[in-house]
Amino acid sequence: MGGFFVGSVSGITRLQIEGYSSDQVDPKLESFDEQIKKGAFRSIFPENAEKNIGFVSIYDCLDADLSPEKTLLGDYRAFSLRIDRRAIPASSLRIRILEETKKHLQETGQKRLYREQREAIKEAVSLELLKNIPPVTALYDVAINMVSGTVYVSFLTTKIIQEFMDIFKEAFGLSLQFRDAVGREDLEKSGLSLLTVGREFMTWLWFKSQQKDGWICLNREDYAVNFTRRIALESGEGESTETVVCSGRNFDLNEAKEALRQGKKIKEARIKIEKDAAAWEFGYKGDSFQFQSVKLPMSAEVEENETPDGRNLDRLFMVAAITETMDELFKMYLRLRVSSDWAAEFSAMLAWAEET
Repeated sequence: MGGFFVGSVSGITRLQIEGYSSDQVDPKLESFDEQIKKGAFRSIFPENAEKNIGFVSIYDCLDADLSPEKTLLGDYRAFSLRIDRRAIPASSLRIRILEETKKHLQETGQKRLYREQREAIKEAVSLELLKNIPPVTALYDVAINMVSGTVYVSFLTTKIIQEFMDIFKEAFGLSLQFRDAVGREDLEKSGLSLLTVGREFMTWLWFKSQQKDGWICLNREDYAVNFTRRIALESGEGESTETVVCSGRNFDLNEAKEALRQGKKIKEARIKIEKDAAAWEFGYKGDSFQFQSVKLPMSAEVEENETPDGRNLDRLFMVAAITETMDELFKMYLRLRVSSDWAAEFSAMLAWAEET
C-alpha cells in the first residue's frame, strides 16, 4: 500500500477534529507529545486478541517512541497507524472444533453437547489457534494539520477509519468527523442531498472537462481538468442498481455518454488535473469525496539534495493542494447549481450529452 511519503498514495480520506478552532489550538493537542504516547503501538500482542493497533514513526514501523523530531513536519504532525491482525482460517477453526467435540463426547459418554459446552470448546480452540498464527501487519499514514485541525489519512475503508477514530479519541480525548467539501448545513440550505450531490457534481465536472479543452478558471488561476482511463456510472438503488464502467487508455466516451442519456450519473472516475507544470492524477469517489491511487507531482522548489523532511512536507503540501482544488471545484458547482444560471448550464449539459 502507498502512504503519503513514497510513490502513489493508495487513498486519501479527510477527517476534522470536532470543535477545532484555527484561532486557538485545542489544549489537548498542545500536549501532543504526551498524548500520542497513549496511542503508541505496543509490541506485545494480547494473548486472546485478533488485533493489535497503535501509532508508530513514519520512518520506522518498529519505532513507537514518537518524540517531537519524529513527528513534526512544518504545520503538520505526521505518524503512521500500525495494525497487526491475526485471522483464523474458517476451515481450520471448524476442523479443530469437530476434533475437540468428538474427543469430549468420547470422554464423557454424552450423545450431544449443551450450548455452553459448544461455546467453551469454540473459545478454547480459537485461543489455541490464535497463539500459533503470525500477525499480518498493515501501515497507514496520518498527517494532522495543527492550524486547521484537518486530519489526512491514507486509507478509505470504513472499518479502518472507525478503528483510527477510536484510538485517536482514546489518545487525545478528541472526536473526529468526516470533512466535507462544504458543511452539511450549507448543503441543507441549498436544498440538495448529500447522497446525490456528489454524483451530480462529478457529472457536471466531466461536462466542464469537455469544454475549452478542459481549462477551468478557479480563483483567477487556470486548471486543466481531464477524465482519463475510467468512468463508472450508476443509477437505481439496491437490487435495481445498474452500473456501467468504461475503462482503458482509450475508453469509449460515447458508451459513457449513452449511460448519461439513460439517466445514470458518475459514481467514480479517474481524473487528471494540471496547473502550471504540476499534474495530479487520481481516482475520485463522488459519494464520499475520497481520493484513491493518487499520483502526486513534486514542486519545482524541491531539489534532488532536499532533506527527507523537506520532501515529505512537499508531498503533504501536494496532498492538501489537490484536495482543496477539488473542494473549490465543488463549491463552484454548488454556487452555480443554486443560482438562476443553472437552467442554462443544465440545458448545455443535455445538449452535450446528446452529441456523439
